Amino acid sequence: MILLIFGERESRVVQAYKFNPGFQSDTEAVFNFVVRQAELRSILDAFGNPSAVPRELVMAPRGAGKTTLCRRVLAEIRTTEALGLVWQPIFLGEESYTVTTPGEFFLECLFHLADQLSDASLKALHDEAAAVSDEDGLKRACLAALRGYADTESKRLLIIVENFHILINDQISAGAAELIALLSDTTLFGVLATSVSQTSAENDDPRLVGFEKLPLRPLSLDECYTLWTALTEQDVPKTRIRPLQILTGGSPRLIHILAEFMRTPSLRDLMDNLNLLIDQNTEYFKSQLDALPAVERKVFASLLDAWDPSTAKQIAEAARVNINTASAMLGRLSDRGAVLREAGRGRSVLYFAAERLFNIYYLMRRRSHPSSRVRALVAFMTEYYDRDELVDTTAKLVREACLVDPASRSDYHWAFDAILTVQPEAVRSRILAQTPADFMRSFRADTSLSKDRLSEIVEVASPNPEPTENPIDKILDDAQVAFEDDRPDEAGELIDQAIAMDPTSAAPYIRRAMIAMQEGELEDAIADAANAVAHEESAMTYGLLGMFHSFAHDHAEAEAALRKSLEIDPEFAMALSELGNLRERAQDSEEAIRFYRRAVEVGELSDTTTSRFARLLMRRHNNAEAEAVLRKFIDPSEPRVDSRRTLVDLLHESDRTDEAVDLLRDATVASDDWLAWADLGSFLITIGEEPLEAEAALGNAIKKGADSPFVYRMLARSLRRNNRGVEAAVNIGASLVEQHGDKAWAWIGAGDIFLDGGLTERAEGAFRKAATFDDSDFARIRLAQFIVDQSIGAPDVDAVLEAAIAAAQRLGACGPMKDLAELLIHRGDDEQAIVLLEEALNQNDQCACSLVMRGDVAARRGESEIAINAYNSALDLNGDDVAALTGLARISASADAEALISRAIDADPSDPRCLLARATLSSRKLSSRIDDVSEALDRDPELTEARLILAPLEARRGNTPAALEHFAMALPDLDSHRELIPAFVNVALDLVRHGLAKDVSEVLAGESGRTVEPLAVALMLLRGETPPVAKEILEVARDIAARLTDSMPKSPAAVDGPPSLQRVDGA
Repeated sequence: MILLIFGERESRVVQAYKFNPGFQSDTEAVFNFVVRQAELRSILDAFGNPSAVPRELVMAPRGAGKTTLCRRVLAEIRTTEALGLVWQPIFLGEESYTVTTPGEFFLECLFHLADQLSDASLKALHDEAAAVSDEDGLKRACLAALRGYADTESKRLLIIVENFHILINDQISAGAAELIALLSDTTLFGVLATSVSQTSAENDDPRLVGFEKLPLRPLSLDECYTLWTALTEQDVPKTRIRPLQILTGGSPRLIHILAEFMRTPSLRDLMDNLNLLIDQNTEYFKSQLDALPAVERKVFASLLDAWDPSTAKQIAEAARVNINTASAMLGRLSDRGAVLREAGRGRSVLYFAAERLFNIYYLMRRRSHPSSRVRALVAFMTEYYDRDELVDTTAKLVREACLVDPASRSDYHWAFDAILTVQPEAVRSRILAQTPADFMRSFRADTSLSKDRLSEIVEVASPNPEPTENPIDKILDDAQVAFEDDRPDEAGELIDQAIAMDPTSAAPYIRRAMIAMQEGELEDAIADAANAVAHEESAMTYGLLGMFHSFAHDHAEAEAALRKSLEIDPEFAMALSELGNLRERAQDSEEAIRFYRRAVEVGELSDTTTSRFARLLMRRHNNAEAEAVLRKFIDPSEPRVDSRRTLVDLLHESDRTDEAVDLLRDATVASDDWLAWADLGSFLITIGEEPLEAEAALGNAIKKGADSPFVYRMLARSLRRNNRGVEAAVNIGASLVEQHGDKAWAWIGAGDIFLDGGLTERAEGAFRKAATFDDSDFARIRLAQFIVDQSIGAPDVDAVLEAAIAAAQRLGACGPMKDLAELLIHRGDDEQAIVLLEEALNQNDQCACSLVMRGDVAARRGESEIAINAYNSALDLNGDDVAALTGLARISASADAEALISRAIDADPSDPRCLLARATLSSRKLSSRIDDVSEALDRDPELTEARLILAPLEARRGNTPAALEHFAMALPDLDSHRELIPAFVNVALDLVRHGLAKDVSEVLAGESGRTVEPLAVALMLLRGETPPVAKEILEVARDIAARLTDSMPKSPAAVDGPPSLQRVDGA
């Protein structure tokens, strides 16, 4: 039998994991299946007919319940004996991005069959088939294995595959017809697939002729009522369900999300759920819009923006086209399946988007003004709730808003505004009477809201609350839309128009400053913020000016503006928090704490600021206050992740690890947030306790929609530690790209997992795949790091490095530039590394890592003044920076060096760099110096620099075998750490001066010696040999030989004799 259901897997919504059908058991799938009963019966009737060959094509947009239906059918097969005797399901889940041929498709089927049955013999057959290199042989091997199983069990195989349209149209493409023909073997296969395809062209696909088409329409009013009452357990009149149907467009997935809002009203969770849902479908929606002709796209965008079903005349006016054009375009869109029609009043026809998610995508991504995001929700709330319920729910949203930084409350402000605007005075008065002053302050200060409307609403000055639109606000909103639609010139013209309309208003300058900030034009943002201040001296305008100066690292100007903001409003939390941050960065801990404490008193600290303040207190050994601050703002049900992690660190460092674990466990119980599970699993791995619980927690994080490669990597590490085998761990990497294969970060994460498992070639393939994505700047940097770290002789290594450098410069962040600079240093390219380090420090002059690295490069090049300045700048930021202290010690006079090394040891006695620095002090006994370096090697056996220090010291002590052993062990590391080559050459020359020239030559004769070929050639020249080498190598070799002969007897024979000079320290 062939049963082909075209649908799509429902997106994972972190907060709404409980209604994702992909994770339901069979019992849950049956219990939770509430609507679509007729469609289910139609499919099951086809399955239950042993002589029929059902060929069904179920078509529906995203969120329509295709996966729920598919999962329900699967449960029926597994739980109904008659069906189970006929069918063995093979569940492939979401699309497999590696499948590009029919043979690979059947290999995937064989893999999942073996995996789902845990059948070793099938696993062996899969491995044998995977080793077949040609397509025809692969098909034969896989089909033979699948048929062998089916014949043995007397069953047919039901292949369940999602997003089948992507598979046949985009991946397999030319081989799609052959695949469908092979799947048509009624003695072997049935197919249950999902697809979002719904256009007329796709419906008429000749390859699918004969399939019964089963479209899933939006839920009717009765179906919405049935699903809503099941989810909320509220028995409400059907008349109250109509607003729900309008808001969701009859989308089951959106009804699930809204039901979650009804159970626990949280605007933040609702927006997070919608954002996650939209993020997973953005590429699809964007491609659909971009594929439309210009005028058709304009009409469709106007329909999406309208939200409610609209007439052709209404859309024509919104799109600024004539009604004939609008009607024609809507007709085309209807033919495409993108737009649906319904009867309106009289003879009118109403048009609306076939996918309600498309409306939400457009409002949240293309028109991201908060009024667009919340208006539909408010329309639903005001129609669904009675007055008491509305007052109560509004109060809950306001209380939630008070836990959010005032600068991030726009959605709450606009929702509050919209609710009050349509309510009678009595209801408005009740709402305002219970609204905290904190919220009203930020509400009044929100510059995106019309000042006239704010005055009217807040003061309740008029018995008629009809809003009056501020024309300047409308122009500025249009400017924002133009900017977001990549029309910057039009946005600028609109803002200029707003300034001309009211030259005294600060709002246009604030809007232009925000746009400039989004564009990365900090100087322009600062200039416009200054203009805003000139037009309106308020806490908000000075606060924005201070923030922009802070972003530009103009700390003095930032602090002055922020202090002015506080003069106007001493309780302006944004200014208090940012001043605390600035004073902390300036090493003025006392003043920073004072500002942070004032912000706490106001009761408004963001998650990031709470964590930052607490960590400052912890560094000051004030753990008690730090804990009190953290516990004041942490709510187990709220996703204040940074604060929770800081409290966990505090408890762990205070030997209260059990409390830390309990805190993380409580968070998993109180919240469906996958981050809570990920944090629990990661922490348990870090402390080395409860390995099975750690594994389960990380698995839960992934099931709940984790979209971080770190979680997958930690789970892979946990599997290896729990002796699950390397293959099980590596499969996590495969799962990562199967789940998120359209994202560059997923391939980077998979590459790291493969690398951890020792699969270097597979890791390289993943990193290269990541680098092909449009948003792959980080991937290009990671690929370069991999190739250099692994010493892979890739033919395109120079091109990879060049692309990585360009990527780092595009990103404009100090971190990637610093990482790439380190890579270039290891490649021996100090010049290019210096360029990147200087750029990194221009972006962030507070980056201690970049400063230390700049000092290291300068010290190695003999540029003492630059090195000293760089190290001292790093120490100004952190006086306990071991890298800066030891680096500075190596280029300082003996007395200063000893003091610096003592500070480094006090800061971190376990850091081997302290021992290495102390070993370079020539005033100390030789045996003590050797002991220091030996201990450093014990702490870090891969510390190549330690071997380069130890080899000449052992030679001086007369321990020739140890000296040569350390010298030889350092050689293989030079290819990946070329910055050590000069030091290695110095060590080699020192050993030669000790009469070890022959031994050194033997060490260099191996394959690794090619990295320092000029050194080997130099020793050959000193023996009187003339090796056939390139001119460039010969010239360098002669320079090295000259350095040696200047301090050695002229006779070549003496090269193998005793040293004629005392060793000069500094090797």
